[in-house]
Amino acid sequence: MQESALRVGAVSPNRAWVGIFQQDTSYPGRGNPNSAIAEFFNRLDAKGGRHAPDIWKTIFWLQQAPGVGSAEAAFAGGRQNYLAEIQSQRQNALEMYRTIAK
Repeated sequence: MQESALRVGAVSPNRAWVGIFQQDTSYPGRGNPNSAIAEFFNRLDAKGGRHAPDIWKTIFWLQQAPGVGSAEAAFAGGRQNYLAEIQSQRQNALEMYRTIAK
């Protein structure tokens, strides 16, 4: 929601990220929403996923500095505003989920 406003055909201004989930070229099938989200969750699981101490920092780690050794190190050395950016969509996402899950 934060990066593409859920537009399927979204492309970043620098054209490095495409699709609804705005994934880079390291994501196979990144133009296909199902492939992109499946790969995102595979990568998130590899970093601890829902069992991680702080899921938000783990998402930050995955999206901003996946090659760094930990979520804390990624956050400490990264663009920390990104965390607030992704969290800013939490309420909207919850409302959408509640509408869909009825």
